[in-house]
Formats: sequence, structure tokens, C-alpha cells
Amino acid sequence: MPVFTIYGATGLQGKAVATSIAEKFGSAATIRAVTRDPSSERSQTLRKTLGAHGAKVELVQSDIKSSPDHAQALVGTEFLFLNTNSFELFEAETQIAKDIIDAAAQLPSLRLLVWSTLPPASKLSNGKLTGIKHFDQKARVDEYLISLGDKIPWVGAQLGWFAENVRDYHLLSEQADGSVTFKYAIATEETAVAWTWIERELGPAVLGLFEVALSSAGLPQELKNTSIPVGGWRVTLGELVQEYSRQSGRKFNYERISGWGNQDLDQMNEFFVEFGLYPEWEIPAPPLKKLGIPTKTLQEFVADSLAHHKFK
Repeated sequence: MPVFTIYGATGLQGKAVATSIAEKFGSAATIRAVTRDPSSERSQTLRKTLGAHGAKVELVQSDIKSSPDHAQALVGTEFLFLNTNSFELFEAETQIAKDIIDAAAQLPSLRLLVWSTLPPASKLSNGKLTGIKHFDQKARVDEYLISLGDKIPWVGAQLGWFAENVRDYHLLSEQADGSVTFKYAIATEETAVAWTWIERELGPAVLGLFEVALSSAGLPQELKNTSIPVGGWRVTLGELVQEYSRQSGRKFNYERISGWGNQDLDQMNEFFVEFGLYPEWEIPAPPLKKLGIPTKTLQEFVADSLAHHKFK
């Protein structure tokens, strides 16, 4: 029975990965969810959700901000999904992730680590945009993984702009005339980004990578010890607006504001405008398409999450 260990298991990313594993493997999987508080409502809800598919669920207490010992959480792990919260860990994120990776590298059982990551904004902007901490902190972990050579098998899952953000962060607002406004900072309607629908795309992608690593063929060479975008479409923010209008039948406006007042997020949007997000890649990424890893479309996301959106 393979052991899948997931850091950040009660968050959006970890829950998506854990659910995909439970749906696929059922009682043939042990899913170890690393959490600060196994007794919390979110942890217990996750246990019930995964258990409903027959998976064996282990809730392991670990506060990665204060615990230097990760060996207990990782013992026997064959497949590891690692996500760290940049906006909770701040500058400590890179070292914490390195510490977990160092512990994982000692595991004789480990078949694959999938690390949730982002591109090196400072480097890609030639030093122009150095305030996108949540990008650079994760990118430095990629550099560390590369420096380890063959000491640990890994794939970096580079995420696009979260599709859920449109729905979950009150970017949509209903006007008195019944029209809807999508309010966003700095980026224009012509700004194109790669998107990731975390709830529907990250889990299947990580599961697919784990399954290939589990197979006799193993990971293809082009995916070994490298990072690759995970997501289903690249469109402009204006195209999102148009698709919502088409499906909902409502007038939809795009309102560009000067900023959110947060350097990290505002520079991220400047980065999108000037440099794009994974412009060198076709989206979905061809190596993942070759493996048959499923992705979604903008049309599917709008139909599921936006067309019938309930405004607060």
C-alpha cells in the first residue's frame, strides 16, 4: 500500500491532491496529511472526505514553522506533495522547504516529490521586479533541488494564476443596473496569463505524475528533476470577461485599478503585464499532455464557478 504524504493537506492545493489520490486508489492508499492541528474542523473534514473513498488516512501533527524535525512525518513515504504557504512563512519559507527536502532525500522509500512552485520573478525581470517574494522564495527552492542532482527524484508543479481567485477573492461585484464588474489591479484586459484551476487540475496532475513514477516505465527524462507549468489554458483577462458575458447573458465590465496596496501582489501584476507567465510554454504543457494528464478549459471553469455565481 503506497504511502502518500501531503504537506498543506487542509489547504486548497493539498486537499485537491489528497482527494484525487483517494478517488483513484481508495483502500489501496495511505494518505498522510501533515497539519498543524489534527483536531481542527478542517482536518477532521478532510479525514471524512478521504475516508469516504476508503483511503487510510493518517493525520500527523507538525508545525513546520517551529519544528526542525520532519523525519517522523516522512517515515515510509513513497510519494510526497509539498506546498508551503508563502504568505504565512514569509522569508523563512525557502529554508523550511529545504529542511523538509533534506529529510525527504534521506528516505530510501521515496519514489517522487512533487513541489508546488512559481517562477523566479527577480531573475526573469532582470532585477526590475524584486518584490514578488512568493515567487522568488519558491524559485530558490527549485534552485536548491537542482543543486542536489540525483539525490532526490522531483518534479516542480509550476502553478498559473489561480482561477479560483476570481470567485473567492470578491473580484466580481454586481452593479445596480444588473451588470457585473471584474475589478483587478494594474493588469489590463489585454494581459494574458497561464491559469490553473486548482480544484480540478492540480490534483489530477500530481496524481498522474505519481502514477507514472509508480509504473515500470517511470517518469520520462524530460520531466525528471525539473519544473513544468500545470494548467489548462492561457487567456487574457478580457477573454475571461467575454466568456462570462457569453454564458451568463449579463453585461460584464472590466475595471482596472491602480493597485491593491500590497507590493508583492502589485509587482506580480506588473510582472504579468510586462513578462507574462510561462510565455515560453504552450499551455497545457506538452510533456503532461503526452502522459494523458487531463486539464480543463476556460469555458468549463466559467460554467462551473462563475456563470451562476452568488454575489455577496
